[in-house]
Amino acid sequence: MPEPISTTLGVCLSYIALNGYARFGTALSREAAVASSSASAIVKAAEGSDALFGRKAEMLSRLHDILEEHNAACGDSPPADPVAVRTVRDFIVALPDDLPSPDFAVEPDGAIELDWIARRGELFSLSVGNGNRLAYAWLIGMDKAHGVVRFNGTHVPEAICQGIKMVMGIQDVAVGVA
Repeated sequence: MPEPISTTLGVCLSYIALNGYARFGTALSREAAVASSSASAIVKAAEGSDALFGRKAEMLSRLHDILEEHNAACGDSPPADPVAVRTVRDFIVALPDDLPSPDFAVEPDGAIELDWIARRGELFSLSVGNGNRLAYAWLIGMDKAHGVVRFNGTHVPEAICQGIKMVMGIQDVAVGVA
């Protein structure tokens, strides 16, 4: 006998479907554009829900505040890149729950920077530009490394997760992450 689908699972599956439609809509007709816009509004409302997103809703709110501040006072520097903003939003949603929240900043070229700072001389920095490539660097005392990984929009690359865990002193870190 089939098991009923839980409400939570149903909400999650609906969110995933709507998020994909909102992100990748290639609306040509007026009706399709309205549907894509409506899906985007529903996704934004869901991401703002503490019940559904908890800590991630707070991160998305902080990101939104930083973007508004930057865009209001950007002067000669460009506003945050819209593709980078979408990628960072997807990254936050995909960020594993066992990782701490980052600090956000907008870089002079419109890319968005995410920083995890444990203490002076111990940090992990991630730069998100207008593509699916994530540039990262970490520093722990005299040890440091950097790299570039691809982000598929749904899963945070393991090198990023392990680097954040290493810098923040979270146990269960693989040795030799670079």
